[in-house]
Amino acid sequence: MAKKHREQLNERLHEHVARMTPDLNHDEVRNALREAGTDPKHLRARLHERARDLANAQRAKGKPAPEYLQQVIDLTAPPEAVPKDPKHALAKATSWIKGLTQPLPTGSNIQIARAYRKDGDLTKNDEDLLDALEADLRRETENE
Repeated sequence: MAKKHREQLNERLHEHVARMTPDLNHDEVRNALREAGTDPKHLRARLHERARDLANAQRAKGKPAPEYLQQVIDLTAPPEAVPKDPKHALAKATSWIKGLTQPLPTGSNIQIARAYRKDGDLTKNDEDLLDALEADLRRETENE
C-alpha cells in the first residue's frame, strides 16, 4: 500500500471514529464499555492476539510484518512483555517508572462511603467530624 493511500485511509478512518464517538475521557470510555458488558482488558488481549496472528501470517508468507502492526503488538502486549522496538521498550519502561513515582489518579466523581460500628444514631459531633473529614478528602483529591 502506497504511503499516500495509507495516509488517506488513516485520515478517513480517523474521521469516522471521531464522528461516531462522543468526547469521552478515559474513565468514561471504560465505564461505557463495562456497562455494555465488555471487558476492556479482554478487548486489549484479543486485539493483541489477532495482531500477532496477522503478523505471523505475513512472516509465514516470507514477508516482514508491517511496522504499524508491530506497534499494535507492542502497545497491546501484557505489561510484563518487552517490546521488540527499542523505542517502544524505552517508552514502556519510562511510563512504568513514572507510574511508580506519581500519585495514583483519582476519578472525577468520588463517592464517600461511611461505615462504623456503633449502636444507635451518631451524635452531632460525630456527624460533624465525618463531614469535615469528607470535605478534607474531597479537597485533597481535587488538588491532585
